[in-house]
Amino acid sequence: MTVEEKVGGLSDWTAGAPRIGLPAYKWWSEALHGLSSTVPTTKFDNLATPHLHSGTAAVYNATVFANPINSAASFNETLWKSIGQAIWTEARAMYNMGKGGLTYWSPNINVVRDPRWGRAAETPGEDPYVAGRYARRQLPAYDLDDWNNNTRFKFDARVEEPDMVETFQRPFEMCVRDGDASSVMCSYNRINGIPACADGEVKTPRVRPGRIKKVNKRYFGSDWAQ
Repeated sequence: MTVEEKVGGLSDWTAGAPRIGLPAYKWWSEALHGLSSTVPTTKFDNLATPHLHSGTAAVYNATVFANPINSAASFNETLWKSIGQAIWTEARAMYNMGKGGLTYWSPNINVVRDPRWGRAAETPGEDPYVAGRYARRQLPAYDLDDWNNNTRFKFDARVEEPDMVETFQRPFEMCVRDGDASSVMCSYNRINGIPACADGEVKTPRVRPGRIKKVNKRYFGSDWAQ
């Protein structure tokens, strides 16, 4: 690939390389509790516009499940898996119809320490083990969401090593090791003074080689606007 072609692949909407038969691809899709139409990739047909039959059926909506924090409160791992299977079945159908992608930024398993956080409802809650099990049950059904917060571009999270290992990294370790996640998204902010996406101490011990098998197929992705 040329330098220009490589640069064209550094965003969530990659241009591809038609010269060598590499098609364009849209990475940004979300499915925290059902396929979301608020992103550029997933496109539902407009109910107000009569569908012109051109060989492709119309898709007006997808199944909407309870927010993850409510689903997690059931402590029903079979339910979590069933939700993941249903979401991925619909995602695959949308892809086959040319109306969606195959890369979803989900689940969001950041541990909630402050209920005032605006994205708390997107997560399984405050328990690291529950968050890890939630991801473990859903990820085999579909193949993490971004961490957004107030002042997220400049925020520096000061975290002690025991808390990092026992609380914040535990769900990610479980979803990669047990759920076989193919990718993990690092956040905008710094952690103990180092940008999260450049912090080898944060990523290496729990997710990178040495702890997780089949690591060659895994990758880290920056948060969506980076």
